[in-house]
Amino acid sequence: MNKETSIYLDAVRFIAALAVFFSHVGARIYSGGFLWQANSAGTPAVVIFFVLSGFVIGYVSGRRETSGSAYFVARAARLYSVVIPTLLLTAGLDWAGAYADPAAYEHVAQMIGPGAWNVPGALVFMHMVWGGGARVFAGSDRPYWSLGYEVAYYALFGLWFYQRGIIRIAGCLAIAALAGPHILLLFPVWLTGFAAYRALEWNNLSRRGGWTAFLGSLAGMVLYFIFSKTSNNLPDHRGWEIAQDYLLAVLFAINLIGFHRVSGQFQRLAQFLGCQIKWLAGATFTLYLLHVPILLFIRSVSPWPVESWQFRAVLVGAPLCTIFFVAQFTERKKHIWRARFQSILRLRSPATGQVEN
Repeated sequence: MNKETSIYLDAVRFIAALAVFFSHVGARIYSGGFLWQANSAGTPAVVIFFVLSGFVIGYVSGRRETSGSAYFVARAARLYSVVIPTLLLTAGLDWAGAYADPAAYEHVAQMIGPGAWNVPGALVFMHMVWGGGARVFAGSDRPYWSLGYEVAYYALFGLWFYQRGIIRIAGCLAIAALAGPHILLLFPVWLTGFAAYRALEWNNLSRRGGWTAFLGSLAGMVLYFIFSKTSNNLPDHRGWEIAQDYLLAVLFAINLIGFHRVSGQFQRLAQFLGCQIKWLAGATFTLYLLHVPILLFIRSVSPWPVESWQFRAVLVGAPLCTIFFVAQFTERKKHIWRARFQSILRLRSPATGQVEN
């Protein structure tokens, strides 16, 4: 994967995380409806995340993570470098916020309290199996639901790609049976990203074909955002809504393939903005996972009415500043977590590359 494509992935990842952030800023429960126009942006952004994940796994599994153990270490470091600090911070923010404004946390299962029993399931990402009856399982951290899907896809792919024979078949069947139909229904979205990466290896598109694929799919995604009608709760999608999710996944996969073919045309732009984009993308996972607990905490302790400009400025600015600070100690330090997992499994450090997932 060339540098320009890697930077493009980082840019899309950060934009998707911002879309999820602003979709929640626009929710009445946090802001009274400020920026309500962004409410519908969160669900398509998660679809984009799933495609990106499959695409990047296609890259790392063929280039860097050449064994099942190396794959496991990289995924565990990526996840737990953010998950554990996020759960701790969420528990603290929820406890303090509920003390300040109990009504705001009426429907939150406090992890320091009655919701503590949910924490073990959160740590092993089993909270969404067979539909996830209690979706607000990790305090106020609503975006955490998607990790129950993502980790199931990691496990299914890892078993199929790195194992052979009866272990591969029995392992995948066991994970599928444990995950349940709701999670499996969106697995093709994730696999679309993996297929897109594999399609790059064919490299038989002309430059004109690359531009057509890139710009045509971009136009298609714009039309999708304008005309699609889906609920904001992706795990509840069925029927026509799932078909729309698949359509967006295919459009974005084509977009990635087309961009890669013409990526050389963006060389100067990548050189000019590459460092800044990579730095922003280095906080994406933290931004995605931590912003809702911060938004709710601000709502509960703010001295200003929700209609005031002071409240709105703090509601947008404070979470972003906090998250970029926290990211310095979470995902930007995932190499420390990787080294710890490697030491446990006595693995050699995998080769570095441009793309992290």
